[in-house]
Amino acid sequence: MTTLPIAVYHSLDVLSPEVAPHRQPETGVSPLFPNRWSSRAFDQRPVPDEVLHAVLEAARWAPSASNQQPWRFIVARTEEQRQAFASFIKPDNRQWTDHAPVLVLIASSKLKADGEPNG
Repeated sequence: MTTLPIAVYHSLDVLSPEVAPHRQPETGVSPLFPNRWSSRAFDQRPVPDEVLHAVLEAARWAPSASNQQPWRFIVARTEEQRQAFASFIKPDNRQWTDHAPVLVLIASSKLKADGEPNG
């Protein structure tokens, strides 16, 4: 099994004075929540298979209603696959997705196998 290192990339002490006050929780919560951030720049080096598999396996184990696990992960690694993804990514987001070494589309079914709403 691959164990990924846990790192805090955006701790509260390095945020700008304009942003920091908005990242203070009202009650005690895990630092994972106020320290989370959305990536807008990516290292272009390839993601090793074992790292990608570990991330996708963690996502697969996420809880779901009735344990339906209605999601599917579609991975784009080659230039051809990434160009196919580019056709449905909003132009404003292309400024950062065009440089990501891997893109993952998560698709989910809204209905269970019996036709009832999923969730």
